[in-house]
Formats: sequence, structure tokens, C-alpha cells
Amino acid sequence: AAVLHAAGQLEQHTDFRIRMTAAMIFPAMMEGGLTDPAGGGVAQILKVRLIHASIRHLVLRGSPEATLALPDRHRPRLDHAPAPGTRAMHHAMWRHGWDVDRAGLPCNQEELAYTLLTFHYVFLRGMRTLRLGLPPADEAAYLHTWNVVGALLGIEPGLMPQDMDRASAQFQALQARGEAPRHSEDPRPALARALMGAMTDTLPLRALRDVPTLLTRHLCGRDVAKRLGLDGRTAWASRLIFWTGLGLTRLIDGLARWLTRYYAPGPRT
Repeated sequence: AAVLHAAGQLEQHTDFRIRMTAAMIFPAMMEGGLTDPAGGGVAQILKVRLIHASIRHLVLRGSPEATLALPDRHRPRLDHAPAPGTRAMHHAMWRHGWDVDRAGLPCNQEELAYTLLTFHYVFLRGMRTLRLGLPPADEAAYLHTWNVVGALLGIEPGLMPQDMDRASAQFQALQARGEAPRHSEDPRPALARALMGAMTDTLPLRALRDVPTLLTRHLCGRDVAKRLGLDGRTAWASRLIFWTGLGLTRLIDGLARWLTRYYAPGPRT
């Protein structure tokens, strides 16, 4: 969150930043994206890895090894946020600085592993929360696919769990470590407001404006929603639409699954 806030892209150019992430997700998840020489997934993932390396260099004003070797008084400090209206990410990162002693190395192995968990484990957990969960074999395949992505991003193998139980334990452990006492302003609520605003802007009806917040609360839980600053009051019309829509989705999904099993070839049980 601190790196995203320092770069300023998610808060100032939210739609563009989301599309940048999608530019990696879609090629990686399309058929042959990671296995076909003509697939674009590997190239996009390596591009993201290069972006991570560039951010480390800019925010540290040098390589991680060189920064760790410097005496404390010469290390770059996380002392101020990007200037309002800053457009170029490299300008914002260079001006921001970084407190290595307090914040650790930016985009380090733990942060990358935690982020990878949000791409596979948290998605699968969200599908379970919505009662639209995938079969165990599909969950395992999905985890494996994103662990391949993690390997291409340079994440250490020991930080990539192979099943949902281990992924859950690792996610909770890393999240607890990330909740250490803070000595500066928490950047997460501002990031969450930017994301909620981007989703709200795409909704045509005013009654739907709180649906993104309600969905986030439902998927992430009250404690996380509170940390993100999403625990405020919501419109009754949005709540009615959200819970009605969720119920209809579950009903249609359940009916479709039953029909698929009933009309599938082979003996029925």
C-alpha cells in the first residue's frame, strides 16, 4: 500500500492503473497464455517484474544492495507524499524517498507473495464466500497457474502455497505481520476510496452507488473494511439491490449446476 501511495498512480489515474493490471491478468489467463509461444502472458509478467525493479531503484535512488550497505544517516527516507497533481510516476517515486529501517525494501518478497495471494487465494475464497466456489481440482489448477506467474515474477518457491489450507494460513500470517504499529498515516483508506470511486463512476443509477462498498465488505469482512475506511453508512436502496442481486445470482447458479449434473452424460446419482 505504501508503494502504491508513493507512486500516486492508483489515486490519481485509477482507471489507467486498473487497466495496467488487467493487461497482465488477461494474457496470463487466456488459453495458452503461459504455455503457447504465441501467448502474451509471459511477456506481460516479465514487464511487471521490470516495473517492480524500476520502482525499487527509483524509490531507493539506487539498488537494494547498495541502499542496505549505506549508513543509516545516508539512507533515503519516507518523508513526504507526492506533490498534488504529479503525473509522472518516476518523478513521484524519486521525490518520495523511502525509510528502509521502518518500511523494509519496497516490493520485497513478502509483499510480492502477499499480493500474489490476493490474485489466487483471495479470489477463490471470494467465490466460496459468494457460494459460487469452484471444484477442488479447479481451485488447485488455479493456484498452480498463479504460482507459475509468481515464479516468473521472481517470488521464492517457499512463499507460494500449493493448496487452499496452506494459502489461508500464509495469508493470515502475512496480514498479521502487515498490521504492525504504524508511525505515519495509513495509506490504505485513500487507495480504497479511489477504487470504490472508480467502480461507482461506471454505475448508471444513483441507487447503485454503494454496491461496490457493500460487495467489498461482504468479501473481505468487517475488520478489513474498517481498516480500509469502508465502514460508513450506506443507502438502504443500495443494500436492497445488493442482497437481492446476490440472492438471485446464487439461485441461478444453483439451478445451472443442477441442470448441468442432471443432463450430463453418464449415470446420475
